[in-house]
Amino acid sequence: MATRFYLADGRVTNLVMLSQKLFFANTIEQFVELVNSAQPVAPGAGPNKAGLDAFLASNPNVMNVFRMRAAAKAPVSFGNTEFHAVHVFRYLNAGGDLHHVRCHWIPLDGVKGQDPQVLTHESVDVLFLELNERLKSSPVEFELELEIGKPGDPTNDATALWPEDRQRVRIGRLRVTATTTEEEIGDRLMNHDPTMLVDGIEATDDPILQIRRGVYEASAAQRSGGWQANRTQLAGGTDGTAKP
Repeated sequence: MATRFYLADGRVTNLVMLSQKLFFANTIEQFVELVNSAQPVAPGAGPNKAGLDAFLASNPNVMNVFRMRAAAKAPVSFGNTEFHAVHVFRYLNAGGDLHHVRCHWIPLDGVKGQDPQVLTHESVDVLFLELNERLKSSPVEFELELEIGKPGDPTNDATALWPEDRQRVRIGRLRVTATTTEEEIGDRLMNHDPTMLVDGIEATDDPILQIRRGVYEASAAQRSGGWQANRTQLAGGTDGTAKP
């Protein structure tokens, strides 16, 4: 789930999260190797399972994430799913105190799951259809929870969990009352770059986090007419200026 905040001074900032706590690689090179390992060995063939298995055997951090994903239940609703920022960010307050933080959206209606086999014959839109029905009778709400790291916790590895006993602080609430479109809100190019930040929040040196800005901008440009057509949409920094 990606959440965009429109600030009073015209800037935007994003919270970009997944329904799992970790990413599948901790470096660009490892991610490319992962993708390449599963490439079909012949046109029309399925994923290269032997190649993927060999890669996972030599990359235990990625194997751990695959196992976590395989053990997870399928969602029953967006409104009953936790979402997690897989990257760590630096939070700095006015007094100069620095904390490393992970962000989570926690559903007020609780987390609920189901056997993935239940969804085998469902439409790919099943969760969106369920959301539309749910919103007819009640809002969907989440609380924003900050997980506060301690010295020694990994801050640049998107495949590494923190210990379960880390302090958590809930700082806000998101209420979804209706669906809308990009055209209706006047933001026709949704570029959910997680490094579009505000004063007091900084990106860490996580290599996966650092590469996402360029990847997201290139994707947005290809989807919408090129770089020059979207200079004001492809914001290059927290000052709201456009990146060439």
